[in-house]
Order: sequence, then structure tokens, then C-alpha cells
Amino acid sequence: MKNNKFWKRAVSMFLVVALATPMFGCADKEAEETAVTIEPMEIEEVAKYSFDVIGGSDVMPIFGFYGPVPGEISWDANSLPDYYTDEYFKMFKEVGVNIIGPSMMNYDSVPQYNIKALDLCEKWGLGMLVKDSRILSNDVTVQEVDAYINDYANHPAFAGVYMIDEPGAVYFRDHENGTNIDEFKTISKNINELGYFFYGNLLGMQGNTTYTESDVEAYQRYVREWVDTCDPKAIFYDRYIFGNNNGLDMAETYFKTMETVRSVAEESNRPFWVFVEAGNQWNDKTSRFDSNGYYPSQGEFYWNLGTLLAFGAKGVLYFPLLQPSYYAYAESELFDFQRNGLIGAWGNKTRWYHYAKAMNAQIAAVDEVLMNSVNKGVIASGKDAKEDLSDCKYLMEGTSFRELAGVSGDAMIGCFNYEGKTALYVVNYDTEYAQKIKLDFAGKYNVTVTQDAETKHVSGSSLELTLAAGNSALVVFE
Repeated sequence: MKNNKFWKRAVSMFLVVALATPMFGCADKEAEETAVTIEPMEIEEVAKYSFDVIGGSDVMPIFGFYGPVPGEISWDANSLPDYYTDEYFKMFKEVGVNIIGPSMMNYDSVPQYNIKALDLCEKWGLGMLVKDSRILSNDVTVQEVDAYINDYANHPAFAGVYMIDEPGAVYFRDHENGTNIDEFKTISKNINELGYFFYGNLLGMQGNTTYTESDVEAYQRYVREWVDTCDPKAIFYDRYIFGNNNGLDMAETYFKTMETVRSVAEESNRPFWVFVEAGNQWNDKTSRFDSNGYYPSQGEFYWNLGTLLAFGAKGVLYFPLLQPSYYAYAESELFDFQRNGLIGAWGNKTRWYHYAKAMNAQIAAVDEVLMNSVNKGVIASGKDAKEDLSDCKYLMEGTSFRELAGVSGDAMIGCFNYEGKTALYVVNYDTEYAQKIKLDFAGKYNVTVTQDAETKHVSGSSLELTLAAGNSALVVFE
């Protein structure tokens, strides 16, 4: 995936649809019919975290941020919608999100909105995180925190509380967002002592073109300090790889950030989760500007999700779920409701809603395997994948892994120990074009293939997958 082509638009929709159907190649008639005996791997303990409210430990958490808000702006007798209705919570459910992030509607000031949202989440089978400023102080005791959280902790949809988004460190983007990790030691200790999940999202490693060894060391120190100070149940971060207002960035820093977070997660025996951008061109400065196209494309969006799953992530977070109204400010018109968000601020489904719905259906079809698998490394096939992953310590040598003897095509493949069996998560590394990716086996095997949320059983000494741009499939050896 060369950087000079990675950011181009995906091919036209009719081509994507035409090429999205999976094709499975079986063994050639003259191929060896007897499989090479591969001993099962030793079953390993899997570091994971999930929520009872969404179905338990086999269900991958899929978060959506920013959460629901009431109608807040009116102009020309028109108002932005009130999201506290069945219509929108049904949309959240149908897109495949299972945990709703806080909307910044503080429980301390507007408890009625939080209770209404919790009730709607319960109705639609969703979990929800609550923001409550009463617990976000180093001056409150654990007994006081317990009393505050008990206002809503027994609600069936309650999944945890919001703590902080993107803290900095003295040596890493110091006070960039007004807060540093060390300010949350007591707050996190109180929440952990009571056994609740808290939301705390780390920054990603920056660098549009390159990074240095000292950059990586500082970032690793930052992630470790977060773990040592706050003891989160999972490590998650944002690294929005498609740039901001210009669509330019580098895949290498995306993988280096994920590698660094994963390494700290493994050291501390906890899972890592990754944010995915639903659109782009954020507007935290609340300025007015016209959109510079719409991105990421479908192929880029699929690639983002597929690669993080192949790398071993055990959770996905979308930003934004709902487009904040100021993220839609335009210059030549009042608003651009297509710029970002799975759902635009006008209540409209954007292109990323449909992309996420398809990928979330795939995740729901494979999460039982991925949530119970240990990632052993990744295979890069093709020039672009090899270049982007060349500095990755989790890159495996060659293109073989146990029953897998070789790979043809531009692909990134996550290699997993699934309860002693081999599982592969295969990603089309090309974000523009569909392609055939061939997996050659060491003999004839029975495998299950899950692609586009459909599972088929295949027998043969090779397997040919036809994957749309950026799309992916799970292969499990039976």
C-alpha cells in the first residue's frame, strides 16, 4: 500500500459490489490429498474484557462516541433532532454499536437525560457509559464515589463511567488537552476499588511522515505510565490515520502506535482497543470551513477495521457516532451533515453508517473466535504491506504459519491461536481495488471461512478469496 495511492478514492460502488462476493478455491485435482500433521497449539490464556450487558466475554465491545444529545440548535424554524428517541437508538442498534459513549450530558447537572438514555439502551439491548463530574475529583472519598455511582449503577444498561479523554504527560504532549495522567491516580483508584469500568482514552503517537526512536520511547513511557497509574481494564487510544482536512498521513505511525500499545498490553496482561474514524475534518475550534471531499473511502474504512482485528485488537471504538453540530459548520452554507459521524447532526445516515454496519456484522460473525484467540504475529504479502510493516516487531518472517504454506496477493494476515487451532484473519491490503488472495496449505484441510458475515465450510489444499477493497475474512482450520 504505497502512500501515494493509499489516500485515493475507492473505485466506483458498482465495481465494489460486483467484486465483493467471496470465491473459494479448493484443491487442484492433482494436489496432495493428505494433510501434513500439525499438532494443536497449547491453549493460551486470552487477555480480554467485555460487558455482561452486551452478551458477555465472547462479544467484542463496539463503542460509539459521541453519544446522544437533545435538540440544541434552531434556525429558520428548523431544529436539529432530539436523539433521545426510539428512532435513533434503533439506528445505534442496527449499525452494530453495542456500547454508547457519554454525550457529555453530565449526570450531575442533567440526570434526567442520562436516565432516559439508559432506559432506551436497555430497550434496544445496548450498554452505556455515564459522565458524572461528582466522581471526577481527587477530593472525594471512595465512599462518596460509591454513593454517587449507586444512583445509576443498578440500571441494567449501565456499563461504566467516563473519566478522561486524551490525557497528556510532562514528556508527551504536555497538557495538550488540559490534563495529565498523574491527575487521575486517585480518581481511577476509587473507581477500580468499586469494581467499575472507566473510560480513559489515550493519545496516539503522532508523525505524518516519520518517527524517531526517541518518539517511540516517549510514547511507550506514556502508555506504561497510564497503566501503572490508573490500572485500566483495557488500553485504548485514538490514532486517526486519514489526516485532518488534508487526507495525508502515513501507515507506518499507525502500526508503530498499535505495536507500542499492544506490547504494553501484553506486558500487563490486558487487551487493547482501537478507535476508527467515521469521516474526518474535525472542528474542535468551532470554525466554519467547507469540506475538502469526504474520507475515508469505503476501502480505507474497511482496511482500518480489518488491520486492527488482524493485529489482535479486542475492541473497536467509532468516532464520531453522532456528528456534533459544530463539526458540521460550513462556510458557503450553514451545515455539512455529510462530513463526519456515522449519523450526521441532522439525524441522517452517512456513508460511514453503511460501511460500519457491514463491518460490524462481520465482527459479530467472528468475535467469538477473535475474543478467544491469542495473536501470534502478522504476515505481510506484497510490496506495500511489507514496506509498511517492515519495522514492526510482530511481523513474521515469510508467508507461512503452521498449516499455511504460502500467500499470493497484497495482504496482511493476522495469525492466531484459537483454543489450540489455527485461525487467520486475512485483509486485502489494497484500499482501491478488489483482488484475489490465494492461501496455499501444507496439505488438504477443512476450514471455515467467514466473509461479509457469512460462513462457509471449504475443503482443499488451497483457498482463493476474492476480497473487495480493504475487506477481510476469517479462516479457521477445523
